[in-house]
Amino acid sequence: MYRKKIYEKYLTSDNYKDFDEISEQFETEMHIDQNIIKALPRDKKSKIIDIGCGYGRWLRYLQKSGYENITGVDVGKEQNRFLSQKKIPVIESDIINYLETTKDRFDVVTCFDVLEHFNKNEIVELLPLVKNILSDRGVLIIRVPNGEAMFKGGIMYGDFTHETFFTQRSLKQILSITGFSEVKTYSLRPIKHGLKSTIRHYGFCCYEIIYRVGILFETGSAANYIATQNLLAVIKNNR
Repeated sequence: MYRKKIYEKYLTSDNYKDFDEISEQFETEMHIDQNIIKALPRDKKSKIIDIGCGYGRWLRYLQKSGYENITGVDVGKEQNRFLSQKKIPVIESDIINYLETTKDRFDVVTCFDVLEHFNKNEIVELLPLVKNILSDRGVLIIRVPNGEAMFKGGIMYGDFTHETFFTQRSLKQILSITGFSEVKTYSLRPIKHGLKSTIRHYGFCCYEIIYRVGILFETGSAANYIATQNLLAVIKNNR
């Protein structure tokens, strides 16, 4: 019930005044983590779908990068109306309903800031459906809030519709149960693209050392911990 109410006005309920303000953000240059860029296929005709695409900033990046066969799926009416105005292909649908009915297969499936909006029963249902739409050796790219981060509250509870949170261990666990075997997880540190972002990047690296020292004192090992508020997973489909 609450999801329907919020998703009907998801964009304008999230600090955006109107579509003009959203459009300005949509056109702003997007800086992408290198682990995401490396996971993208070289073939610009590859089929890519962004599940839970929101207002489509990632799709806009793909479009600017020359990818010709991109699609978004989102249940939100505002998101879909906005993307239709921007001439970005988008399917207005509940994600699980779409995955259950589509016959299409994709070389890349991206799922940024989406899984946390589902409860655990829904995630167990959703991930096998995602696997079914991936082509052989297709790539699934996931970004979720990181439950191991020290300052995680703003991400975890910043959206009323967030239900489930992850660590790299729990994310790998549910992906393994789903049938994914080749899973790599990464931090999402500030990306260097100017003076301020470079300062932020190295400042975060210093903070990360302090974080790992604290974990080391508590557990005896800090090798498998990620400090960033979000974590990234790149998964190859092995059929």
